[in-house]
Amino acid sequence: RLLTRRLQSTSSNLALVPILRCSNYCASKAALHQWVLCLREQLRDTNIRVVEIFPPIVQTELHDEKNQPDMAHMRGRAFGIPVDQFTTEAMKKLLAGDDQIPVGLSTIAFDSWEQQRQQAFHRVVEMMRKGES
Repeated sequence: RLLTRRLQSTSSNLALVPILRCSNYCASKAALHQWVLCLREQLRDTNIRVVEIFPPIVQTELHDEKNQPDMAHMRGRAFGIPVDQFTTEAMKKLLAGDDQIPVGLSTIAFDSWEQQRQQAFHRVVEMMRKGES
């Protein structure tokens, strides 16, 4: 019996809902998300689980004025959810065995349209497997 392995990536809420100030970051996270969807499907009959975490904005030094001066008006390090809250919620879902882990505000986009989009993705995958058009 093979042990289950896990490949885990950290995406972003910005993969689902881009913002103007960092379009290149949003695009790279969206590309990562698409790749993870395909990889998960390609590995579905193996012992490898592909996990993706979608953090919201988390209170870190990333948002400090020294690192992003244009965000000074947004409270810097106080912007977003506390790291402990993010970690607790993400770990709870990881331990529950979830493969897709939206946290905080990310759950809004994920629960509303992202799940529907993925259903369409899976329909296309099945059509292609069956040779349908």
